[in-house]
Amino acid sequence: MKKHIVRLMISIASLFGLLVGVLAISAPPASPQSDVVAATNAVYKPNVTAVQNMMLLEINRLRAQNHLGALRLDNGITNAWSNQIVQRNAQLPSLQHDPNQPNVLNRLGFLLTGENLASTPVGVPRLFGSLRKPAITDDATLAVQIVEQYYDDYGVADYGHRKNLLNPYFTNVGIAFALKKDTDGNYIVYNALDFGGNTPSWQYSVVRAYFNYSQQNGLSGYYPTRYTPSNPASLRIATVTGKWGVQLNIGYGPSARYTGRTLPKGSQWQVSNIARDTQGKTWYLVGGNQWIDAAYTSVNF
Repeated sequence: MKKHIVRLMISIASLFGLLVGVLAISAPPASPQSDVVAATNAVYKPNVTAVQNMMLLEINRLRAQNHLGALRLDNGITNAWSNQIVQRNAQLPSLQHDPNQPNVLNRLGFLLTGENLASTPVGVPRLFGSLRKPAITDDATLAVQIVEQYYDDYGVADYGHRKNLLNPYFTNVGIAFALKKDTDGNYIVYNALDFGGNTPSWQYSVVRAYFNYSQQNGLSGYYPTRYTPSNPASLRIATVTGKWGVQLNIGYGPSARYTGRTLPKGSQWQVSNIARDTQGKTWYLVGGNQWIDAAYTSVNF
């Protein structure tokens, strides 16, 4: 039976001031955690843009369950760092952080930084101890499973990925993906989450306490957490059916502004809100203030 490694890696860093400097930790990749049981017939290739949208919603759903503010998707972080680190890791034999990450995010204006890295096989069932998880074959399941993988932190002593996801002082996140075909023909999905935040000087002590906690093994009742993952089957998904795709707009209705981007036919997007404009046309919110015309889609709801 071919062994397949589900890998996770975490790095956290905190800059509290010029005199204090940087605190950072990096944990090694987790040991092999999953066995390939069987391959599916069709090869599933994720639409990483759709997964990014769904994953951000799921992360913020997790944070809301723990009474934390939502993270904002930051394209500045994604373009300046996340895209590079995830593409680089897709070419390496094991996940590796780059110690320059805090410096790059500091230059973007963030004093508090963190990073999660993971690789997730799709298209093949997986075994986690005695728990058998079915093959990931759609974007909604992939988005939820990556967040769940980070939260569970199977085999990671310090639960650092969970602690980064639920860091109260992070406000922004860069999200990037890379795909690589495995020897069995299925894809491995590499993901990078790069977090940024700031804090006023009067809050340094409580921020330092959380970052110290992030470096410690185990969990503390002082920082209780909970997570009920979304059921991917219950997510509202719109599939683009228009021959030439569908335009992505800022806003909806007569005031909608075309972003210059078209979502391709066959791509799937999680719908977080539905609106009807003054002319009776239906629109779907698929991320931020980005809307698509419902007439060019089919939905599961």
